[in-house]
Amino acid sequence: MPFRQVEVPPEVFLEHAGVTVYRTYRNDDIDEPRTFLFGLSPEVSDDSPTGDHGHFDVRELPAEILARHPGVNEGEDVAIRGAIREAIDNNAIPYVDVSDYRQGAGP
Repeated sequence: MPFRQVEVPPEVFLEHAGVTVYRTYRNDDIDEPRTFLFGLSPEVSDDSPTGDHGHFDVRELPAEILARHPGVNEGEDVAIRGAIREAIDNNAIPYVDVSDYRQGAGP
C-alpha cells in the first residue's frame, strides 16, 4: 500500500522566559516522543548532536537542579518542566547558551 511521509512541527513542551522547548522523537517519528531529550529549536532532530539546535538531555542538568525536582529520572512531566524552567533561568542547560534561543532567536 502506498504511503506518504509528511513533515510536522515538534510539540512545544513548554515556554518559559522567552525560550520555547520542543520535544524530540525516536527516529523523528511523531508517534514516538522522547521522555528525556529536548531541543530549543523546532529544527531539532533525534540525531542532532548534543548542543546542536539546543538539543539536550534533561537528566544531564546540574545535580543541584535535579535534586530540587524529584521525578525527573522517572520521566514525570511536572518535574521535568520544573527542572527545565530552573535551568533556563540559570542558563544551566549543558552545551547550550540559553540566551541564543530567547524569543525564537535560535542560531
